[in-house]
Amino acid sequence: MPEKSLKARILKGLMPVGILAAGVAAGAVVYTSKPPVEETPPEIKPRAVKTMAVEKSSVSMTIASQGTVAARQVVSLVPQVSGVVSWVSDQFVNGGVFSQGETILEIDPRDYELAVISAEADVADATQQLETAKAQSELAASDWNLLDRGTPSALALRKPQLEGAQARLKSAEAALLKARLMLERTVIRAPYNVIITNKAVDLGQYVGAGTPLGEVSSHDDVEIRLSLPEREFSKIDTRLMTGSGLDVVLSSLSGNGEKTWHGTVVRQEGKIDERTRNIVVIARLEGEQLLATDGHTRLNLGQFVRAEIAGRDLSHVYELPRVALHNGDSVYIVDNENRLRERRVTIIDADDETIWIAEGLEEGEVVTTSPLTSGVEGSVVVNIDNQSAKGV
Repeated sequence: MPEKSLKARILKGLMPVGILAAGVAAGAVVYTSKPPVEETPPEIKPRAVKTMAVEKSSVSMTIASQGTVAARQVVSLVPQVSGVVSWVSDQFVNGGVFSQGETILEIDPRDYELAVISAEADVADATQQLETAKAQSELAASDWNLLDRGTPSALALRKPQLEGAQARLKSAEAALLKARLMLERTVIRAPYNVIITNKAVDLGQYVGAGTPLGEVSSHDDVEIRLSLPEREFSKIDTRLMTGSGLDVVLSSLSGNGEKTWHGTVVRQEGKIDERTRNIVVIARLEGEQLLATDGHTRLNLGQFVRAEIAGRDLSHVYELPRVALHNGDSVYIVDNENRLRERRVTIIDADDETIWIAEGLEEGEVVTTSPLTSGVEGSVVVNIDNQSAKGV
């Protein structure tokens, strides 16, 4: 009985091992009998992109800026005489316009008219005294000759008295000129074509010499300060500013839509703006240039305008849409295997829609104009919209 029990226990322990060995053997038979598996590489679909074939072109650069219209000349009206304002023009109001030499206001002239009359009387008296002195000098010379006493002295011929009379006449004539000048100064006239920008006095007010009467600005010419970063300023041919000037187009929105004016950039300010470190150039408009291209809208003082300055004319540049730019200074070209290759380029100008490239491309190369993410170097692409990149 004990021997049978031992054998039973041994058989019971070996049974799982046998089953496992049988399973392994059966699996080996199945594995060796199955057909071989064919490996298929993953299919890579080309990326669809828009492209452009670049061509050299020429472009006229423009520089954008903005500024406020200001008068070229601004002065205070200041009288050189004192008195009561006795007359003012109806146009002597803020915004009133006067032509050169036109009377703006008058100061009571009566005191100065009396001064002229008095000065005229002094001239008449001095003239009479001079004539008397001349006659006395001639008589003294005649008497001396009759006495035959040799060479007479200047005092004997009354020459000092004659010279004194001549000096008094000149003094009286000078006083008369001054009196007439003071009378003339009671009339305040426009020094040039002006617009009244600040009226300070009115009819019946007493003013002293040097009292500001108002402020006037030139009406026929204006200037606009245009601030340019150094990079933008480098696009300007500064030689033209000392000649005929650079063309500039000004624009402004009004109730009737956008208006434009044409002027010239005539000079550069002699220093760099300390706050912005920008360079300031001056645009000028005068005469008919103050009227917009619609023929009747006038450019107003204090008006804010946008400006487009004519820059250098560049040749052998490539013009691309801005969407072609990646990473700030690169574009992607499509090589002969239709793969994307990143290319760094030199950008000479750009706006919201276009970039202009001077170096980094070769004529005929194909550039992508589709938005791309990073990590596309070497990707296979297919063109869906091939066109040429040409300048305007």
